[in-house]
Amino acid sequence: MPSVSDLRFTRPVEAVRLAVAAALVQPRATDASRHLYIVSSPRSGSTWLMEALGAQPGFGCVNEPLHKRRLECLPPTGFTPRWRYDRVRDEEAEAFRAHLTDPVRLRAFLNIHPLRPSFCRHPERLVVKMVRSAPILGWILENVPGHVIYLCRHPIPQAISASRRRHANRGADYLHRARSGTPSLSETQLEAITHHVRSGDELAQRVVEWSLENLAAIRFVQQNRNHPRLSVVRYEDNVLDFPAVLRRLDARAGLPDWTLSVPAATEPSRVTNSSTAASVGAIREGNANHLIRSWREGLSTERIRALLSIPRALDIPLNEEDDALAL
Repeated sequence: MPSVSDLRFTRPVEAVRLAVAAALVQPRATDASRHLYIVSSPRSGSTWLMEALGAQPGFGCVNEPLHKRRLECLPPTGFTPRWRYDRVRDEEAEAFRAHLTDPVRLRAFLNIHPLRPSFCRHPERLVVKMVRSAPILGWILENVPGHVIYLCRHPIPQAISASRRRHANRGADYLHRARSGTPSLSETQLEAITHHVRSGDELAQRVVEWSLENLAAIRFVQQNRNHPRLSVVRYEDNVLDFPAVLRRLDARAGLPDWTLSVPAATEPSRVTNSSTAASVGAIREGNANHLIRSWREGLSTERIRALLSIPRALDIPLNEEDDALAL
């Protein structure tokens, strides 16, 4: 018998959702250069950030328009739906670009729940959340108008969270792609991460996955720090000082009233059914220490050092003082 999750992604259900979206949400967004695009790995606080920005007046939330199972139930887009996007092929580039900028196409992924604070019937600007798309961060910035936010989280708590939610472990898959040059690695780097993938250590494999998924994005950020349409937001900064993050985004992308998004920092996102009760409580109580550093409690110093050797072997910069990427 199919699960409730399976039933969510069927053609009849998607057809109904599309009809409801067409009736409830009528985007007025015509200028894609005003959209915000959140690019991140799963379990990095992307829904949290999307819903916070969606609280801005006239903003609509577009949730995962690249989701493979949903795309397969909708009319063809002109590109091949996939679970992760390592690159955009030349022959599908125009269709890809149109899908991410056309408000009519994005309507199917808009928030259609009127009781949620982020609901907007006539959105003029869109907050488009895309997970598993970090490898094409550069392509998105160069081909899609709008302000792009690269959202990143420390690899170890991200890996722990992905494991807890039983995401597929794709460390071996990413290693295979890296051996083919996506992303490009030296033989020394390949040897260092191959050991962890073959070890059978699930957490190490997930850290490998995170590292290879984010490496191209991190390299792009390092080379384009001053790009006017690119902002880097760390999950840890959202937890520690969300108003400061919002002020920075306001200065770079222009928010109608950044203070309206502040309350979202103490409201769990709508996917917290996969979070622990302690994490939900910490969000509501503003317990930053738990949200950022509680992952250390179950790991020895030696174990943490071994896991951190994976991103360090790929020259991914980490700041030990605040348990975050040094970006």
